[in-house]
Amino acid sequence: MIQSLKIIFFFPSAIKRVILKDNNLEVECTEKAIKPLLQMMKKNSLLKQNQLLDMWATDNLNLSKHRFTLYAMILSMKNNERIYITRKIKLIADLARATSLTSIFSSANFLEREIWDFVGIFFIKHPDLRRLLSDYGFQGFPLRKDFPLTGFKEVRYDDTKTQIVYTPVKLTQAYRYFHFETPWTIDKQY
Repeated sequence: MIQSLKIIFFFPSAIKRVILKDNNLEVECTEKAIKPLLQMMKKNSLLKQNQLLDMWATDNLNLSKHRFTLYAMILSMKNNERIYITRKIKLIADLARATSLTSIFSSANFLEREIWDFVGIFFIKHPDLRRLLSDYGFQGFPLRKDFPLTGFKEVRYDDTKTQIVYTPVKLTQAYRYFHFETPWTIDKQY
């Protein structure tokens, strides 16, 4: 872990915060410095952070400044150390933009496409950014907290037309009358 803490000295202006908790290092950096920081961490002979294991995003639903947080877990096989790199992403005109890491780690290709498909963070200079798991005509991003749980369209098979039909979701709920009295009587026999 001592080797990994040396990144503070290499990039003091790019690193906003460093947390060492339970023998894990979490580094928060700026969006502009993510590529030079990861290139340095990958090529430095002391750090050798040569593998991107995972990337994920969280929706903070903070509409004022930084709505999303991107996490990247990188591994040093030589030092047997994992570092979590975090960066805050702003939502500008309903579009969140982040720097793509595919030029540094080839495994970022699938992970960034998955984040784009489900959270809606657009990765700049990504070689093949398209939907990965959602339906072809799907609009919106399902893991955003402003997306309805039922979706916008209902897909069903119509026997009369013998084809798949897309209809808008209608959520009508009948008025419920609740009985607060218990149907069981309690006999107190002492």
